[in-house]
Amino acid sequence: MIMATEAQTRLNLRSTEEGGMRRPLQTPTPSLVFRVISEGDLGPGLVGVIHTESGRPLIPGESVAAKVVFPEAEANDFVRPGARFALWNLRVVGDAEISAVRGAGR
Repeated sequence: MIMATEAQTRLNLRSTEEGGMRRPLQTPTPSLVFRVISEGDLGPGLVGVIHTESGRPLIPGESVAAKVVFPEAEANDFVRPGARFALWNLRVVGDAEISAVRGAGR
C-alpha cells in the first residue's frame, strides 16, 4: 500500500485581473493541478488535495499557507522542500513552494 505524501506549502494566487481564478475556491479541494516547473517550462502535473486552516477558501490575489496531500506515488519524484510548482486550472493561476514534506517514506 502506498502512503500519501503530505506537504506544507505556500500558495501564491494571482489576482483575477492578473489571469488568476475568477472566484474563491472552497477547500479542501483537488481542483488545482500542481505543475512541475523544470528549467522555466511546465512539466508533469500532480493532483494534490489542498487543505487550508479552518477550511478557509482560496481567494484570488492572496498568499496562504496550506497542507497539500498528494495521493499518487509519482509525487515522491517531485515533492521536496524548496520545490516550486505552477498552480494550474486551465491556465496558470498562481504558484506554490513546498516548505516541508512527510509521508511516503520521507
